Amino acid sequence: MLGFSAAEAAGILETTEASVNSALIRARESTEARAAAGPERSALPSSPEGREVTARFAKAFEDGDVDQLVALLTDGAWISMPPEPLEYQGIAAIAEFLTFAFNARPNQTRLIPTSANGQPAFGHYFKDPSAPVAGAFRRSWPDR
Repeated sequence: MLGFSAAEAAGILETTEASVNSALIRARESTEARAAAGPERSALPSSPEGREVTARFAKAFEDGDVDQLVALLTDGAWISMPPEPLEYQGIAAIAEFLTFAFNARPNQTRLIPTSANGQPAFGHYFKDPSAPVAGAFRRSWPDR
């Protein structure tokens, strides 16, 4: 566990060293079994309506079209971006955040539809003028 010995991890977790070792063995077995099975594929929405909404969301996001984005949201919408401590609840707060974000980096994003925990999700990538493909977020936002 992050370079700690089993005894140190047990102390941190307030459990026994045997319990920590057992958990590590199970975790290694699970990891090895998943690796042997090959890469997992995330399912896209199965319904035509779900795929259409997903595509509309991705296009609006890539275009920086806040009005189209918030039109797809419900009143209980919530945006969070772990590990960042940012959370925006409600359409007005989300619209304000997205307006700021799109103004800070206009036309710089690419969304790839996927799923996570059985829910629609997106891989979020940033265009890089010095590279032929978009890449993951790097802490290179312009000064705010």
